[in-house]
Amino acid sequence: MDVTLSYFQIYEEQGYDLLDAENETKKLTDLKKMQVMCAANGQMTIKNLSEHLVDNEEDALNLLFLGTVNRVVSKTPMNDESTRSHCIFMIKLVVS
Repeated sequence: MDVTLSYFQIYEEQGYDLLDAENETKKLTDLKKMQVMCAANGQMTIKNLSEHLVDNEEDALNLLFLGTVNRVVSKTPMNDESTRSHCIFMIKLVVS
């Protein structure tokens, strides 16, 4: 069985890959934008979302921590670290 992980942030109806290795995150626009696509048969796919193969729990937790560090937050009048966004940590199991 293979286990892959993805982690993304959704802000103002746009998705951003939190595990994109090519970018150093300083602001939300530094992250690679994702695109949700629907095929004629109803199959949903996410374009530009990285998947990371993990072998053990430690690898998975390290990716969770990395994505959390890359998550972009900013100060608002009501909260010093508001996100006004949602994050999804996706675990995909493939049985061969």
